[in-house]
Amino acid sequence: MKSEEDKARKDGSSNNVSKVIGTLAAGAAVGLAAGILLAPEKGKKTRAKLLDEAKDLTGKLKKKADEVMKQKTAK
Repeated sequence: MKSEEDKARKDGSSNNVSKVIGTLAAGAAVGLAAGILLAPEKGKKTRAKLLDEAKDLTGKLKKKADEVMKQKTAK
């Protein structure tokens, strides 16, 4: 019985971590987009900057998510 309870607890924990990471990613993306779009630059330059920043943010979030998941699975 304990193994089933442990498994259920781990599944719920992973789901919560995923929700937190997703929420943080969405908030960061919205803030980033708003900041760049409201900046006084030409459209083409703004779009290029937005794309670069989005790629950087995606990479950072993936790295952080991997770290969190490794910590969770190590416990």
